[in-house]
Amino acid sequence: ERLFILRWLVMLSIPAVIAVFTGFSLLPSNQAPLVLRVVHPAPPGEISFAGKTINLREAVNPFREYETADPEKFAEHVELGRKVYYENCHYCHGDFLDGKGPFATALDPKPANFQDVGTIAQLQETYVFWRVAKGGPGLPNESMPWQTAMPAWEGILSENDIWDVTLFLYKATNHPPRTWE
Repeated sequence: ERLFILRWLVMLSIPAVIAVFTGFSLLPSNQAPLVLRVVHPAPPGEISFAGKTINLREAVNPFREYETADPEKFAEHVELGRKVYYENCHYCHGDFLDGKGPFATALDPKPANFQDVGTIAQLQETYVFWRVAKGGPGLPNESMPWQTAMPAWEGILSENDIWDVTLFLYKATNHPPRTWE
């Protein structure tokens, strides 16, 4: 009988000890993260795209002028951008541009929610062009450890495709692009 009680105590204490250690290992830490990551890093002054240099401080979306000069042509470019978005971007960024596409749950960090005023509304069109063209691999050191699944679309999308999808993003979210101040 004494051995029976001892056996039960051992069988109950082992899972209890494991549960306590597991519980303590899952407690949140009060320590700062090892590396701080900048979500929207400063863009480089210029980038190379398809063999040409684009100065991001001076470049403008070549189709933005149509917004007032030729609204029909502007609408055509927005529509082209919509097609590019739904053929390539919606898988991660979602049908409603909310960062909730079918692939989004598998990504860390989550894709940008363009409906949030903290994203697209805060950015210049050239910044969006740079991020689409260069993706995660084109991020500067302050964005280390480059925890993003954003692919570099250079070589897949043309320069015009990227400018068109940029127009679509701003139009679909009802945000004007931020301008250099």
